[in-house]
Amino acid sequence: MKDNTPNAGKLIESLRSTGYSNYSAIADLVDNSLDAHATNVKIKIGNSTNNDYLLTISDDGDGMNEATLDQALRLGSDIPKDNNSDLGKFGMGLITASISIGRKLVVVTKQHGQYLTAIHDVDEIIDKKEFIKELRRSTEQEMNTFALYTGGAMHGTLVLISKIDHLQSKNLTQFTGKLMNDLGEIFREYINASKHLYVNDKDVLARDPLMLNDVETDVMLDETFELDIDGDGEPDDIRLRIVALPRLSETESESIKINQFNQGFYIMRNNRQIARAETLGIFTKHNYSNRFRAELFFSGSLDGALSVNFTKNGIELNDTVTGWLKQMTMPQITTIKNQAVKAGARKANEGKTHRGAERIVETKGNVLPDFKPETVDESVDTSWRENHKNGVEFKTSENGRLGSLFEHESYGRKITVTYNIEHPFYQVFFGNTENSDLIDAVDCLVYSIAVGLTKITIGQDEQKLADMFSETMSSTLRTLLN
Repeated sequence: MKDNTPNAGKLIESLRSTGYSNYSAIADLVDNSLDAHATNVKIKIGNSTNNDYLLTISDDGDGMNEATLDQALRLGSDIPKDNNSDLGKFGMGLITASISIGRKLVVVTKQHGQYLTAIHDVDEIIDKKEFIKELRRSTEQEMNTFALYTGGAMHGTLVLISKIDHLQSKNLTQFTGKLMNDLGEIFREYINASKHLYVNDKDVLARDPLMLNDVETDVMLDETFELDIDGDGEPDDIRLRIVALPRLSETESESIKINQFNQGFYIMRNNRQIARAETLGIFTKHNYSNRFRAELFFSGSLDGALSVNFTKNGIELNDTVTGWLKQMTMPQITTIKNQAVKAGARKANEGKTHRGAERIVETKGNVLPDFKPETVDESVDTSWRENHKNGVEFKTSENGRLGSLFEHESYGRKITVTYNIEHPFYQVFFGNTENSDLIDAVDCLVYSIAVGLTKITIGQDEQKLADMFSETMSSTLRTLLN
């Protein structure tokens, strides 16, 4: 057999581009702290004395002994993991997360009064052309640094990342602001369970995208189900929680991001969010479903069945889960959409008047096309035209978004047009214009269509043709405007 050892320099550089964002990489480092039973995790980032950036993650967790530290700084480390509870995965997190941000990693850890230090330097690996690291007892300066960052913790770990060359934003105010928001959402279950995260000494607050603390949030479903997800014949637990967010004004909704970008499924592996606002192929995002949000909880034992990779940035559902999730979710999404349609219809109709077009038809009635029934003989019935003056009356009704845009009836020469205020065209047009001239013009167009449909059905067996025209026009408008 021929030796097939990979080129250490090329491999380590390629591993620096594994798809991590800075924020997801830091979240992975926080995973390690929480797996070590830390109560307090402190993240700091700033400029160091040599004009470099320095990122530190310190905790008061269990710390590591020499064997564990040796494995932690090894790609594909062999540290035992409990997939049912641990957040880390595949032994890749510490190295791949840190080198995706900076070229040098220093770890100082304390356990049972013993301090150990390990150093992993990308430039050293490239220079020596082999995977190497430094592992030894900590110096006095390193012990003092550990005490400084951890607040004198009796045990724990300090991670220092320097030679940072992959920082996504050098505006540290913006960077730390986004980091706090992301960590607050990702680890909300842990923060609510009395774990404390800090970014540059600021307390990270739990951020709940489902707004469960709001009394107006409607929890439509929250159950744990047993499914044979991995196909081994044994049931697996998976929890689904579906909510409809509070009904708020457009201004309020926009201010707290109740929008298409944030609607969808939030994926929770071991109570830690690994993906957000996903459709999972279950539904298509639409403004009507802005209030829909759901959480899907499962343990790490299902990583293989749900295709969770070591960056923990999403899942792929198998057919079993997809079919079950559609069955459980689509009725709730449909309810939320129907509520939005009705709310939008009422808003579109608020204050709208169609009196302008009614007056126009009334004024020009004598010169408008005639649709006198063939059964009327004006040489005999001279009063018909006088008693049946041209005119139109506009009404509204709620006939569902799948209903026709309008229906019409004729009484002599007068037509009644009944708009379906739940049709997308009515909502898009009348809900977004206060221009009375435009409203009059559209009303006159609809009246003219109604006149044409009325005329072709007088004395003829053409009602099916008229119905088909109306349904086709309404369906086409609905498709174009959805």
